Amino acid sequence: MELGIIGAGISGIFLALMLKKNNIENKVTLIDANDKIGKKFLVTGNGRCNLGNKTINNDSYNSLITKKIVNSFPMEDQIAFYNSIGVELNEINDLYYPFSFSAKTLLEYFIKYLKERKIKVCCDLDVNEYSLMNNGKIMVRTSKRDFMFDKVIFATGGLSSIPSSSKRNNMFSLMKKHGYKVSDLKPGLTPIVVNEQVKQLENLRVKGNVKLFNGNKIKYSEIGEVLFKKDGLSGICIFNISSLITRNNYNDATIVIDLMPNISETELVDKLNIYNEINKTTSCLEGIFDEKLAEYIWKVSGVNNLRKFTKLEIKKLAKTIKNLKFTFKNSYDFTSSQVTIGGIEYENLNENLESKLEKNIYFIGEILNSDGLCGGYNIMFSFASAYKVYESFVKENLLS
Repeated sequence: MELGIIGAGISGIFLALMLKKNNIENKVTLIDANDKIGKKFLVTGNGRCNLGNKTINNDSYNSLITKKIVNSFPMEDQIAFYNSIGVELNEINDLYYPFSFSAKTLLEYFIKYLKERKIKVCCDLDVNEYSLMNNGKIMVRTSKRDFMFDKVIFATGGLSSIPSSSKRNNMFSLMKKHGYKVSDLKPGLTPIVVNEQVKQLENLRVKGNVKLFNGNKIKYSEIGEVLFKKDGLSGICIFNISSLITRNNYNDATIVIDLMPNISETELVDKLNIYNEINKTTSCLEGIFDEKLAEYIWKVSGVNNLRKFTKLEIKKLAKTIKNLKFTFKNSYDFTSSQVTIGGIEYENLNENLESKLEKNIYFIGEILNSDGLCGGYNIMFSFASAYKVYESFVKENLLS
C-alpha cells in the first residue's frame, strides 16, 4: 500500500514515524511545500520544544471534539511512543520537553529515523490538485510532478507563521473546492494591539496576575510575564488571551494586570506610604518598578505629583498597580501567530478523521478546526490526531 502524507510538519512527521516504526513494507511519501521539513517544529517552546502538558482543562482546547481526540492518546502513551523510538523526555512543572531541550536536535533525529526506514521525503512541492481515480487510487498533482497513492493524509497545517508575501497555495481554498466546510480562519496565540499608548514601555517585561475580562465578567486568569511592544502586549499569557478573545468573539475585552499579586491592595497602600516617607527627592515607585513603568503608573493613576504623593494619591497608585488596565483593539496577523483558529470542520469527517465526502482521504493536525493554548497542547493534538489515523489503519489490517 502506498500512503501519501501532504505536509511534513509536526503531525505529518509523527504519522510517518508511526507508520514505519514496526513495518518496512508499506511505502510512505512525505510531500511538503517548504524546502526543508519540520520548519515550524524548530520554534516550538522558543526552540526548547515543549512537547506536551500534564494538565488539560476547559480552556486548553477550542472544542470538546479536539479535547476528546487528545484524551484518546494521553500524554503517558505519547511518552511511551517517544521512548519506543529512542527519544527521552524531561518533565518540568507539568511540561514535557526532549531531554536535549532542543527542537533542532529532536528534528534532526526524526529526519535520520525517517531516512533509515526509507520514507521518501519530497520538498519544495506545492500541491495544486488531487483526484480520485476509477481504480481507487488517488492522484496528487504538484507544481513539479504527479503522485499516485492508495490513501492520502492531509497534514498541511494552518496559516500561522506564513509570511504575508508567501505564494504557497492555500490548501483551504482547495478543500473548499472539493466541498469541505471550512470555518473562518483567524490568527491565534499572537501579540495583541491595545488602545492605550504604550510605546514608552516597549521591550519592558513585567510579571503579574494577568486577567481577561469581557465587559465586567472575568473569563481567564494566568500568572505570567508580559512583554510590552510599541503598540501592545506580548508574552505567553497574552498569547493565550488573544486566542480566547478570538475563539469566543469577545467584543468588549480588557486585560488587567496585577503587578503585585502577592499582597493585598490594603497592604500595598501601607507599603507605599512608608516608601513615600523614606523617599524625599525620588518617587516611591522607582524602588519597585522600572522608571518608565513607574512614570506610566502615576500618569494613568491620575495623580498630579511626580515625587511626593498625598495619602489619596497613594491609594490611587495602589489601585492602578493592582489593576493596570489595557483595552483590546485587535490581534497581530498570521505572520506573528503560533496557531490558526478555524479550519476544516469535524462534521466533514468520521471518527477516524477520514473524509465523509471522499474515500481514503484523511486530515490531521492544524488543518482541522482545532487549536490549543500555549504549553504543548497543539503538539499533543498533532500527535493524537496522527495516532487516530494510524490506529484506524491498524484496526483495518492495512499495515503489512
